[in-house]
Amino acid sequence: VGLCNGVGAGIITYGRMFQGSSGFGGEIGHMSVDFNGPLCTCGNSGCLELYASIPMLLAKAGVRSIDELLFKYENDPDSAQNWLPELTSVLNSALVSLANVFDPDVILIGHQGVRLAPLFINELESRMNTKIFQRQSRHIPIRIAAFGEQTPLIGAASLVFQAVFRGELCVPAVRQL
Repeated sequence: VGLCNGVGAGIITYGRMFQGSSGFGGEIGHMSVDFNGPLCTCGNSGCLELYASIPMLLAKAGVRSIDELLFKYENDPDSAQNWLPELTSVLNSALVSLANVFDPDVILIGHQGVRLAPLFINELESRMNTKIFQRQSRHIPIRIAAFGEQTPLIGAASLVFQAVFRGELCVPAVRQL
């Protein structure tokens, strides 16, 4: 799950990146977490992106950057009450739904969200695992992606390599001079 200007997910299933039939698989930012919520630019109401994107979090915190947000939190942890409970709640709703559909081995937090994840990851993992369908038989860990803020870049590159190795994208031969 990548948190940035939007919210996206790189879903790997059977060793391949899931893209969906139109190439929009993983666009979880437009998953409605509140059908009575505000109207999104996509035309849907209450999209996850309206509650969990970095610009929305910064606006709720009254700051202009993640650095400012973290500085404010470090100096006044109570300041997070303006955004952290809602963030954890909406991410929990979305991740429970995704876990019930995809039954993942692990959920990774990436992109700019890696900087904020230490503030909520343990609570989110605990809450999500009490609500998932398979809660009696297993626990799904939530971790910070190893590629950190570069996770979407690595994911995009993997899509290109995946297409090349499946023969869906031809790489021209290098000409000898």
